[in-house]
Amino acid sequence: MFRTIRKKLSKILYVQIWERKVQITDINTQETFSEIPIVFIEKQTDGKNVMAGVGEYIPQNSDNTKSTVYPFSHPRSLLSDFYLAEKFLQKFINKVHSFKYIKPHPILIIHPMEKIEGGLLQIEERAFSELGLGAGASEVHIYEGNSIEIGGFEELLTKKQNYQTTPWGKLYKVLFTLIFGIAIVLYFNASN
Repeated sequence: MFRTIRKKLSKILYVQIWERKVQITDINTQETFSEIPIVFIEKQTDGKNVMAGVGEYIPQNSDNTKSTVYPFSHPRSLLSDFYLAEKFLQKFINKVHSFKYIKPHPILIIHPMEKIEGGLLQIEERAFSELGLGAGASEVHIYEGNSIEIGGFEELLTKKQNYQTTPWGKLYKVLFTLIFGIAIVLYFNASN
């Protein structure tokens, strides 16, 4: 029962990652959003690097204190800078999320689209899982293969492989059970 309620409240997002493009599809509404995975870094006067922007809305690189980083661009792997990739994905999910005052905890299906010849290594699967969880997902599924059609997501979500849940997901389940139990007790006490 809790899983059904959580699925109705949580968005299911299909995240396709290329070296120079990230595309998110909302499974429920079938809306698709694309973004160039660029992170803009600015060096402060005290020597610290600060993230100044992500995606297409990066100011022009006007002097040598500013630089751009592609967190999904590396010669051997799709993930080159974990921290910046996590921050990029977090901001992109927040941009896609329609509730402005509620922090999103979507279910993510992450699909690396390039540099996966021979399949993903276990460490790469773990890195993409951690990337999704760090970006705020309540569940992360890693998918390898051809692009998924809109009707093919339910089968993938019912599989338990490559599935991780945050401690928050477990906490929500415990809190829901506790609140539901208290409501039943109060209902029966009020009727007596």
